[in-house]
Amino acid sequence: MSDTPAFVVPEQIQGAWTNLIVLTYSAHLDFFETHLLRQLSRVPNRIILADDRRLADQFATAARTGQRLGQANRTYMAAPIRNPWAAHAKAVLLTTSTAGRLLVGSGNLGPDGYTEPGELWHKYTYDDGAGEHLDVFAAVRSLIDGIAARRWLDPAAVSALDLTWSSTPWLPPRPTGRQALHHNLDTPLIEAITAAVDGPVDLLTAYAPFHDEEATALGRLLDRLRPRRLRVLLTSDTSVDGERLSAVVNRPGTAVSLERAQVTDAPTAFLHAKIIHVVCVDREVLVTGSANLSRRALLLPATTGNIELAVIETRPPGGFAGLYMPLTVQPLPVAEPLMLRFRGGGDLPPADTAAVLYSELRGNLLTLVLTTAVTSGVPQLVFPDGTALLALAAEDDGTVFRFRLTDADVERLARGGRIDVRLPGSVEGAEPEPTWPYHVDALRGRTARTADNHLLGSTGSLPGTDDDLSQLLKQLEQALIFDPETAWKVAGGRTATPADDGGEAESVRWEEIDWERLYRHPRYRGYQHNSRPDGQRASDIEVILSSIAARLKGVTGSPSVADKDDDLGASSEPDDTGDEEQLTRHLSVSTRTRMACNRLAVRYTAALQDVVFQEKLGPTLTVRNAVILSHVLRELLHSDAIDPGHAITAQLASWSFLWGPQGLIASLPDQEREAAEQVLTEAQARQTTLRALAELTEYDFDDELRRAVREHTQALLLSPALGFDQHLLTLTAPDARQAAALVANLRYLAGDYTDSEIVELMTTGWGIATTAVGWETSVVRRPPCRGRPARSDEADVLRVQKHIPGLTADRAGADLARLAAHMIVARVDFDYVRIRFAEGRDVAYWDAAAGEGICFIADDEKELTDLQPEFPAWWQHLDKLDGRPAASVAA
Repeated sequence: MSDTPAFVVPEQIQGAWTNLIVLTYSAHLDFFETHLLRQLSRVPNRIILADDRRLADQFATAARTGQRLGQANRTYMAAPIRNPWAAHAKAVLLTTSTAGRLLVGSGNLGPDGYTEPGELWHKYTYDDGAGEHLDVFAAVRSLIDGIAARRWLDPAAVSALDLTWSSTPWLPPRPTGRQALHHNLDTPLIEAITAAVDGPVDLLTAYAPFHDEEATALGRLLDRLRPRRLRVLLTSDTSVDGERLSAVVNRPGTAVSLERAQVTDAPTAFLHAKIIHVVCVDREVLVTGSANLSRRALLLPATTGNIELAVIETRPPGGFAGLYMPLTVQPLPVAEPLMLRFRGGGDLPPADTAAVLYSELRGNLLTLVLTTAVTSGVPQLVFPDGTALLALAAEDDGTVFRFRLTDADVERLARGGRIDVRLPGSVEGAEPEPTWPYHVDALRGRTARTADNHLLGSTGSLPGTDDDLSQLLKQLEQALIFDPETAWKVAGGRTATPADDGGEAESVRWEEIDWERLYRHPRYRGYQHNSRPDGQRASDIEVILSSIAARLKGVTGSPSVADKDDDLGASSEPDDTGDEEQLTRHLSVSTRTRMACNRLAVRYTAALQDVVFQEKLGPTLTVRNAVILSHVLRELLHSDAIDPGHAITAQLASWSFLWGPQGLIASLPDQEREAAEQVLTEAQARQTTLRALAELTEYDFDDELRRAVREHTQALLLSPALGFDQHLLTLTAPDARQAAALVANLRYLAGDYTDSEIVELMTTGWGIATTAVGWETSVVRRPPCRGRPARSDEADVLRVQKHIPGLTADRAGADLARLAAHMIVARVDFDYVRIRFAEGRDVAYWDAAAGEGICFIADDEKELTDLQPEFPAWWQHLDKLDGRPAASVAA
């Protein structure tokens, strides 16, 4: 709970939610579309339930002032509550299939109610395994279901609520025990208030911005509670008849204090909170929420009064002391309360209802529902610019008209906004009635695209369209826990700023993650490799791994979704975004999807390098993440949906994390390693790693990435954890030609050295700077061989320009063999190798065609009849797999 009138609602609705329900009296829809939709863009099912008369006023004002409200009833639902009096309850409910957040308070949907001081809110959370507030959530559901059961909602809203409850299986329809949340659908709130008070009341403090005209509600409270002391808080804006107030509170046995209250840090702010604070000897009761001090709010059920929602909380003495800390409270002069006037707002009678009840668009069929029957004629439908909609056919039964529209008009309607309705018999010049149709297909489509992660089954062979691939990436984000950001969404309090395509992002500190909460979460438990009862739904991780296994066995499938989702997962809703955001919005789907793929690779790479985070995550998750994301990265490379540099960097990090000498598999104890090996074997992770590694020969790298690929390849070829032996080679490439090609590709990657890198390798053995050694082209004398006479040829010579201490003919021969090995490994086509040393005519050469050579160092001379290069261990290992004999460059 927030014991302060200052509470910023937008900060509380961040996160990856599935459903949003807002209960409000008035709804500032322009504020909602401009300021809140961006952060709610990944919430598929968004419902605003507002008082019908106030919502109609909002729509009428929007039509009059030219506000388009292009998202209303298209990407979110703004539906009226049609109870007889005011629908005054105020709450924000956010849910997923395993978690929930509930805000209950006094503020209406708008900048004043959601961002300004002067409101009072309570916050409740539910997470699987931590359900102390479950009955509070059930209470708000029972209110919403009760409103629907009384037929106070449009059919489209009822359907949207059904989808909410079906995707929130943990939320029961009604509370099963005592809890703090109370509504007045059946019983007036005053009954719940008095039931919570046990014993004589020492002090009653009451504040509301609106009283009823006769101050009856406050009088009834005094009759029930009979406090020894009464403190009524007032402001200059309080709507109350001062004389009636004085008469009601003036009663024997009660000491009365009328005091002015204001927010200390914002004296001009409208204090809109509602407070009934009862102090007894051994407890205190606080009543807050939506209810004013009026008859319709406190004394009547919803059928004859308002719909209200109150939090009634009990604490020990002094438990609510913090409530008044943000306020400045001081006594009022005796005459000042008498100057207050009742200005309405407490028990206003229902206004006349508009003729248009609601409208719906399904396909090409527009349904218009009226409050009263039209005896003759057909309503005229007009776009805001005055263009009439063309109805190909129309039918009616008096109050319901159905229009079959042209494709062009449907396409225009699909962009959002209103239709103006002119009823038959309207007075000439009368303003038409605006209606924002429920786009039933679009609203249901949003929920259907995310309510089930149906694209996860296509992870094995990625979807064929950019739209579906983009949706799959979002569904993987919702299913996996692979980096601090995804962990935070499960067990943290805010959403990190995602990385851009270059990988820059606001960092999420894993130290702030509630790990115990994460370990309890169903998304975490979905990684567990346990048998499940027959008929139980497979976890998302099981679906993904099964799809990968099917792909590896040659069974492919790529379900597609025909209907496009307009904004799910994208910040594309507000119309007044800045130039940079507008540019992003107008990027092609292919470009946006590619950027998303790059972000995935960058985030995964960074997470793998965070050793402590991976340890906290545990081997169960990290092994499966490596299997899944390595496969996804490989498939993205195949489909050219990702920048190779990002994907390959992430692949190398993943392989090193799994198979490296200090990698996960090598470090696991026996029991955990056995479990990990089961996952790796089922997913054919070793074969996939070797195939994906060999495929890297198809890409061009910059020098930094080329060196990284070379070093990782060399390490993997010798990795005991990977275990690249003849058996694994056969599993990876059963055909002999495939096996030879695989080994050749791995040999290429591991031996990808440039001329300058060969120089570096040679100087390392000599202990001299690389600047003292370089390649030059010289004319050399070649002896006769193979029927060819002696001749002069040009050859590349390694020229050493600095003295090498301790150089002898034997050492020069070894250096010559070392240089030959490097050149063979680097695929340098040669039959002649020569080193020219710094001193005098010191030289060493080997002529492979002639099968002879010489090392001449000072007076030391050694003839060579063969050359036995010493190849690196990884090369020798590939020779064994390839069935090659020991390498030699003898003739």
